[in-house]
Amino acid sequence: CDALSHFERDGDPAAPWRVEGFASEMFDKGAVETAVSIMASAVGIETPTVTFGTYEPKDWVGENLRSFKPISVGRFFVHGSHWEEELPVSKTALQVDAGLAFGSGEHQTTKGCLAAIDWLAKRGPRQ
Repeated sequence: CDALSHFERDGDPAAPWRVEGFASEMFDKGAVETAVSIMASAVGIETPTVTFGTYEPKDWVGENLRSFKPISVGRFFVHGSHWEEELPVSKTALQVDAGLAFGSGEHQTTKGCLAAIDWLAKRGPRQ
């Protein structure tokens, strides 16, 4: 398995979780079902249903970038380099690409900092 993820269903930690695995090469489905059955038995739960499917190749990085929509906070318009639409002339555009050190700009700390800078700029220098 190249990647494995698990998800709460409906935000309820007591509900059964969904586990997804992704593999770039074909694998033994029977071995996966046996491993899941052994793990379920070891923790005392009913063996969950295992389903298999295929996905068409996809540009996951591009798909993820497209999900980051620009945000406006005060006088600022924060966007990534993937943004192809016209920038608003009434805003100060900040191009920030989501990455390890800085996300999409959607986090409340980022919005709070931009709002504070905007407020300070409107207020002007202290006398």
